[in-house]
Amino acid sequence: MNGQACVGVCGSNHWGGARGRENSTRNQRSRGRGRSKIGSDKTPENIPDDLVDPCKVFVSNLRPQVTEQVLREALSHYAAVEKVTIIKDKQTRKSKGYGFVKVKTQEDVAKLLQLRDGDRFVHGREIVIRLAKKKISLPGDDSYVRRPLPEREFDLSQPDPNQPSVHMLVDDVMFKIFSYLPIKNLVRCEGVCRRWQMLVHRFFSKMTTLEINEGSLEIAPPFTKAMISKLLILSGPNLRSLKVQRADFATKQNILKIISQLCPVLEHLDVTKARGINFTHISKLSAGCKNIKSFIAKNCFDFDEKAMHQLLVSYPELEKLDVAGTSVYGKNFNFLPNTIKELCIERIPDLCHKKKRITEIADRCPNIEVLEMKECMVSKVDLEYFGKNCHSLAKLCVFMPSVEAIEALSCFKNLKDLTLVGDLVDLPELFRSVPKIEVLSVEARDIISDEVDFSMLEHLKSLRLNQTMLTNASLLTLAKCKHLEEFYLFKCYSLPQEALFRILKGCIKLKRIACPSLQVSPSFITMVDEIMKGRSGKLIIEVRDMGVLLQDIQYDKNKIELDYSRDFSYLYDPFSYDSDDSEYSDVSFNTSWYDSDDFADHFLFNDDFQDDLFDAAVMLAAWNMHDSDIY
Repeated sequence: MNGQACVGVCGSNHWGGARGRENSTRNQRSRGRGRSKIGSDKTPENIPDDLVDPCKVFVSNLRPQVTEQVLREALSHYAAVEKVTIIKDKQTRKSKGYGFVKVKTQEDVAKLLQLRDGDRFVHGREIVIRLAKKKISLPGDDSYVRRPLPEREFDLSQPDPNQPSVHMLVDDVMFKIFSYLPIKNLVRCEGVCRRWQMLVHRFFSKMTTLEINEGSLEIAPPFTKAMISKLLILSGPNLRSLKVQRADFATKQNILKIISQLCPVLEHLDVTKARGINFTHISKLSAGCKNIKSFIAKNCFDFDEKAMHQLLVSYPELEKLDVAGTSVYGKNFNFLPNTIKELCIERIPDLCHKKKRITEIADRCPNIEVLEMKECMVSKVDLEYFGKNCHSLAKLCVFMPSVEAIEALSCFKNLKDLTLVGDLVDLPELFRSVPKIEVLSVEARDIISDEVDFSMLEHLKSLRLNQTMLTNASLLTLAKCKHLEEFYLFKCYSLPQEALFRILKGCIKLKRIACPSLQVSPSFITMVDEIMKGRSGKLIIEVRDMGVLLQDIQYDKNKIELDYSRDFSYLYDPFSYDSDDSEYSDVSFNTSWYDSDDFADHFLFNDDFQDDLFDAAVMLAAWNMHDSDIY
């Protein structure tokens, strides 16, 4: 379809002309509208043939007193009526004034459409009889109805080259524009005109990746069956990767059933925080989707050991599995396929008592590359077993309660990404065990020495420290890490601005900094702007929103971006409770990890959540609130 042929499908070269003619036409049609006009509409409605129900008519303009029996008796004189349905309000159960009449043959439909005006009266009012639109049942959503676009007055005249319009763009350009639009806006485009409807449907049909979440739809979850079905009906046949997060579970059809019917070639599926992900629906998924290689069921509370067993049996070539936050406790680790390359489990407290279960992962998956064991107690012996048998392991997340467990890390030859959580950590020993580490995250209640040298990690690209109290001299050694791209300091000692400046000058590849305790000031922004001159790329700084007005400060916004975190300065941190002196420390949420995406889930729904601490925090908030904050 060339550009000129498309012009005018949605109106003239500008929208005003088409809308003016449409309003004029509508006004002309409204003149003389009366009683005889309503019933004398014998011209069939212009409905596509594939949308016409062959043995049904639509009846409207009914009085509220007209019942299904009355309507049946009135029309039975002219055709063989099989069924009458009057649509009623769900709340009041009163008639909405329209309904449907099903007859035996198409000849009966023609008879009802050709009734004379005098034969159309029911209870003193002339009813309207038209063709009925077919209700199309599609797999995954039995209530889906395809509706034609409303009739419009289109200007089909030649375009004016002096007044170009968006409708002159060729299809390839439109596809490129569609690729930049959010899903929510992309769906709305199909209502513009028939050409755009066709282009949107073609664009969806070519999709191989789709995300249905709050970010893509710009609406708050959970998402309904109708919304998900609409998107999957359009894009499902060719989808290879699908992410559906926080789907509505209070519907008759489960999300996995819909996916199995509409996405036959799907390979990667993410159903994070969806309900109903159980044994029954895993079976239905495997019946329709034969090629699943990646399955993420993070925080799916209905996913248990029975569902895990069904999943592993159904997909013997599974490569990625994330069941963190589920009811899985390791019973079916012996069914893990040897093709597994990424595995994420969480909170399995009895793994250290049943050692065979944890070591079964290494036995069954010798080629595993990513292993995340969040909040799982792993011993030194078990960790050494992984290091000696899983030579391809590059990313590891583990909870190690003792210093001795760090020695086991020396068995990992290809480890590049490490997340370490422990009560007592010896950082210098850790650095010597993993000298080639690139991504390091450490959370320690206590450390043996607060003097460390980060320059030992020559390949370090990302560093995250949580509750790890180090001296400023130790942090300054980060300036020698030439490959450092991002670092995060949560609930650590405050980082002076001078130290940060030295790190910025030394780490020319630095792209992101997160330090909630960092104080933002005009002089600080000016200094950072001076450092960033001559460098390519952008530096993102995550800081607290201290209310500093930066509108009058001149700095390069293409080089510096401030990402403000939430400020809970009026709350004390329940997790900083000191059992020795039985008092709350004065460390607020500002110096903790509150700006994490998982803050709400961790704080409100964690297994170790303590009601008394939360109540204390709420009381402190009330005490620190002024009257001006309330009114």
